[in-house]
Amino acid sequence: MPFRLPLYNEAEEAVGWSEVAADGAETLTFEAGWTDEWHRQQLQHREREQQQRQQQQQQVPQQQQQEIRKLWAESWREEMQMRKEDEQRRKQDPKLWERQKAKADAEAEKNWVQQKTELKKQEDAWKKDEREDPDRYWYRSGCGDADFSGGN
Repeated sequence: MPFRLPLYNEAEEAVGWSEVAADGAETLTFEAGWTDEWHRQQLQHREREQQQRQQQQQQVPQQQQQEIRKLWAESWREEMQMRKEDEQRRKQDPKLWERQKAKADAEAEKNWVQQKTELKKQEDAWKKDEREDPDRYWYRSGCGDADFSGGN
């Protein structure tokens, strides 16, 4: 059975209705003289929304962009300085540099394995929890089983 929803203008005056059929088809019906006014108001509303979006996008100040560039350049300079110092250490004492590099690589490997192990534990815990309580993760009506027919 189709149902009607009232349509209002910006002054909250009823100007017509929207009728939705059982198959989902929507028909707009306007009282005499309101069709053009309603369309004009809808167009104005869309234009205002678009202007607001554009203003929000332009609000990133130029000063903030300059600050970001400055921080990036500073970070890059620090990285280059560290690389130069590392290269100098490598040239001055290759054996010491090799030991330090091996130690740093071993530490990085250890951290990587530790992170991988922790992620595996979290994944296993999630899978176990999902098996014990699937509705908590896969809510039934959220997966297309919802009944929108109006019956209880």
